[in-house]
Amino acid sequence: MYIDCDNFKEVNDELGHMQGDDLLREVAESIVEQSRLTDTVARLGGDEFALLCPETGPANHKQHIDRIRASLLDRMKTKAWPVTFSIGVAVFVRPPESVDEMIRHADDLMYSVKRKGKNGVKSRIYK
Repeated sequence: MYIDCDNFKEVNDELGHMQGDDLLREVAESIVEQSRLTDTVARLGGDEFALLCPETGPANHKQHIDRIRASLLDRMKTKAWPVTFSIGVAVFVRPPESVDEMIRHADDLMYSVKRKGKNGVKSRIYK
């Protein structure tokens, strides 16, 4: 799962970098709280996060995504931050050849959400 914070620059520019830092901490905390012990959460840089969910397959990945996204949006609303999330989810039936390939697929899916107006999720199952 590749998660990008839409409109993060506006928070930094209009509310200051301290608010931006607070927002990133809130995002990280929210993702970690909604993750399972088997999941791995990472900040990839800037306002982008990755979530590796090894025990989530084609049948149940949407529930996991929906729970994480709802938690993120709720936190942004509570803090009155104008931020939404573009999320790309690559589900692999068989492991890809590399972590870079995994990230590339999820990143491509996330950018397709951004091109269509942001604030959404696009997932694809790779067999």
